[in-house]
Amino acid sequence: MLVDEGAATGQLPGTVKVEFNVGATVTASFTIYTRNGSLVGHGSGALHESHASHHSAVYVSFGGTMTVSRGTGRYAHAHGQGGFYGVINRTTYAVTIQTTGTLSY
Repeated sequence: MLVDEGAATGQLPGTVKVEFNVGATVTASFTIYTRNGSLVGHGSGALHESHASHHSAVYVSFGGTMTVSRGTGRYAHAHGQGGFYGVINRTTYAVTIQTTGTLSY
């Protein structure tokens, strides 16, 4: 399991904490903390590793789908779904993720 925490930018600026399980598939649970409340969700996807780079590549990309299941504060009734894609640095374990989708609250 990989736990990462960092800045969330864009439509919901704040802090995000993500717990990743990286194996044949990538699964994650996340919480986004904003000044108006928090959002909680989960996602799953696949690694996009080419056969040429196999395990020697420093960076590996991944992508999949995600669901926002609940929230607090302004987002108490939050729900939504979308996609995510990102890159993991296998040396430093730094993660960059971008998301798309719809959110209702």
